[in-house]
Amino acid sequence: MRARVKRLAAALALFDSPRALPVALAVGVALRIPALWALASHPLVGDAVGYVYMAQRLLGGESFEPYYPPGASFLLVPALAAFGDSELVARAAMIPVYLAASLLLWAQTRALGGVRAANLAAAAFALYPTSIFLSVEPLTSMPSAACLVAIAWLAPSVATRPRLGAALALGLATGELALIRPSALPFVLLVPLYLALRGAGVRAAGVTFAVGALAVAGWLVHARAMTGRFVAVNDANSLNLFIGNNQYTPLYKTWWFGSHGAGDADVPAGYTAKEREIAALPPAERERRYRDEALAYIAARPDLFLLRTANRIRAYLALDSATAAWLRLYGLAGVFGALATMAAEALFYLAFLSGAVLACLAPPAERLARERQWVALGASLVYAAPYFVAFSHPTYHFTVVPLLLSLAACFVTRVASDSPDASLARLWSTRRAWLVAVFAALALIQLEWLAMNAGRL
Repeated sequence: MRARVKRLAAALALFDSPRALPVALAVGVALRIPALWALASHPLVGDAVGYVYMAQRLLGGESFEPYYPPGASFLLVPALAAFGDSELVARAAMIPVYLAASLLLWAQTRALGGVRAANLAAAAFALYPTSIFLSVEPLTSMPSAACLVAIAWLAPSVATRPRLGAALALGLATGELALIRPSALPFVLLVPLYLALRGAGVRAAGVTFAVGALAVAGWLVHARAMTGRFVAVNDANSLNLFIGNNQYTPLYKTWWFGSHGAGDADVPAGYTAKEREIAALPPAERERRYRDEALAYIAARPDLFLLRTANRIRAYLALDSATAAWLRLYGLAGVFGALATMAAEALFYLAFLSGAVLACLAPPAERLARERQWVALGASLVYAAPYFVAFSHPTYHFTVVPLLLSLAACFVTRVASDSPDASLARLWSTRRAWLVAVFAALALIQLEWLAMNAGRL
């Protein structure tokens, strides 16, 4: 065991170099340029079309019905204004978002476990196949990941050393995250509450709350001016709750009606009729109806709601497969290529998840490092919780993956440094039951996901 640790330490010594971060970022960009080129001739599909449409309307100062949340579109506006209103520009605009996410991941990991761990995390994120695809597709995953990592990094920093600039940045991160994913609105309140409880002071907590709340309020005012009605960030929130909670929702594949809309051959005729009936209503009434239908069904069948919730949690933790599916959809990979991509995605994700589990079972000895670790885990759980109530799919866990990667990188470097609090032998002797139980559960979750989707492979 000690010989293996020494070999690991020798390999990780490469990440002590001051050139490690620039090289990781350069490799990351170099991998994303060919991906961007491969996608350039393929029109956007799905949600990406909506985000670009919103960015175009925002750029032109036009009014529109905000079906999608605006946060990702805000990030596209400067690129579209500077380089032209095209899908290629929108895709390319995500590469700077990837770079920002990487630098925030580096900062978070450095604060948690040092420079070596930070460089390792940045390098792994550069190579992660899911990260590569989401760096060249205008979706919410990469921007939301950047914001969540910023929150996990800045919140403990402001708590221990209150500074106005950091509090402002933290408020911007909570506000932008809420505008990217409205289910993250609780962060606007919970982060200032954490600061207050940690003794950061009224000014730091107040500034963080004010900036986040003003960012959201500013959009609410603008949305009302455009539509003449109150819009709760966007119009799809109640629909998401309805998709995952109605009499036709599959017990395991709760996401199914989100990716296979009304009228699809795999969607029950009863759901199609109900969804089309509600969709024909005016927006404000439509939102109320979706919400009321979902809540009434949950109240009528709490047993099935709990069963679906348990299934949603497991699906959220299942292995990555979205990039392989997108490659198939765009015609960029056959069955073998898609399966190979999925295998690579799974290896990265499961390595990050396993490392994070080990980090939790063997937390660092230093108090501030332990606090940072628990803040990262808490932020991940708060972010994930709404998906356990509405509908869930492994693609939604990408936002928390950088935080898992950060914990995993720190654990690996602690093992390599022969740290007593990360000794694998000690961990096995003192946490054997936990290790067996947790990893057996995770293995069963992955096998269940594969079994439930075997027909689509």
